[in-house]
Amino acid sequence: LKRAPVLILDDTLSAVDAGTEAEILAGLARWAPGQTRIVVSHRVSAVRDLDEILVLRRGRVIQRGSHAALMAVEGFYREMAELQQMVATNLRIFHDNFKLLLAQLSVLISRRGLRGVRTRPAVQTHHNRHQIGFATPRGRP
Repeated sequence: LKRAPVLILDDTLSAVDAGTEAEILAGLARWAPGQTRIVVSHRVSAVRDLDEILVLRRGRVIQRGSHAALMAVEGFYREMAELQQMVATNLRIFHDNFKLLLAQLSVLISRRGLRGVRTRPAVQTHHNRHQIGFATPRGRP
């Protein structure tokens, strides 16, 4: 891969979070400087640092330019960038509030003396979806 003149990433970053995405893209830039990279992505964050961005809609190029140039004009790219930024901000706020709620719930469970109940609920994050599970002793609702 390092010797290939062109590297094509076709939506390969969609399954990772934004932080991991940034690390991968930065790593690729360090690993193979000067290599041409074609990145296909629905995320603005995956293409914002590229030299040229082509915005496709229904198979046609509707905008073209750098991130700064595309953000300077009204259009689909800027709308998507603003929308994705708003979603990311709201997700961070939701996640912080969710962690606070879990901490309060853990304290409540501890105070009620429910033995056998996990005082720290198991929380998993997968593709920005939160899943929560509680273990309760048999016979208790």
